[in-house]
Amino acid sequence: QTIEQEEAIEAIDFNTIGLLAGMMLMVKLTETTGVYTWLAIRAGQISQGRPFAVTASLAVTTAVLSAFLDNLTTVLLVVPITFLLADALDIDPIPLVVIEVIASNIGGTATLIGDPPNIIIAGATGLSFGSFIANLAPIAALAFAVVTGVLYVRFRGRLRIPAEARARVMQLDAAASIEDHEELLRTVPILVLTILVFFFHNALDLQPATVALAGATVMLLVSRQSLEGALAGIEWPTLFFFLGLFVMVGALEETGAIGEVADGVAELT
Repeated sequence: QTIEQEEAIEAIDFNTIGLLAGMMLMVKLTETTGVYTWLAIRAGQISQGRPFAVTASLAVTTAVLSAFLDNLTTVLLVVPITFLLADALDIDPIPLVVIEVIASNIGGTATLIGDPPNIIIAGATGLSFGSFIANLAPIAALAFAVVTGVLYVRFRGRLRIPAEARARVMQLDAAASIEDHEELLRTVPILVLTILVFFFHNALDLQPATVALAGATVMLLVSRQSLEGALAGIEWPTLFFFLGLFVMVGALEETGAIGEVADGVAELT
């Protein structure tokens, strides 16, 4: 390898790539159990069909999932269930989807693993999972409350729910959404345990990527799903996007281009 090739490889933050790959694998393996569909339906039923409660429960579910899963996966999991609930409630699903997309972005900022930028920042600064939550979760919670409230006021005219529609939601069988109980018992506890270990990764002297990949490996070992199917669930274009981005930024740093931009911004300000 040439010196330039070695520098390009060194520019890649493999902690970010490993963390993303590990979490994508675990989400793919647990998604097949139907647990995320169950969560969304239960959120709608707990609200008892009341417009504000339905909006809040779906938004909270989306934000919490986004804090521990990647945003794209969370939206792809929650939106189909939102259409199901909106159909049962006889309301327009678009306001709910808009609120969920924004809630997903806000929720993703609350933790180290919720958003790729947070993962990159953690890799560059050494900030722990707990540090991210302590500094960002309160702000994310405040932003979530304000934005969700404002959006609900904006859309409430399109979220009026007839009484008979509320009864239909309560009749939905959330338990029927669990497609594989045995697989759920094999995989979901590992996902929960992995998330708990993130809180102590600094004390255990473990990189976040090590925790995520270890959790994904254990889940692959206990799961009955095929390795090929699980690997197909990884968002490979996203991973290669970040690989290319790291190399490009590393090259710009090496040539001094980023330094020139930084100096220019400093002079302007």
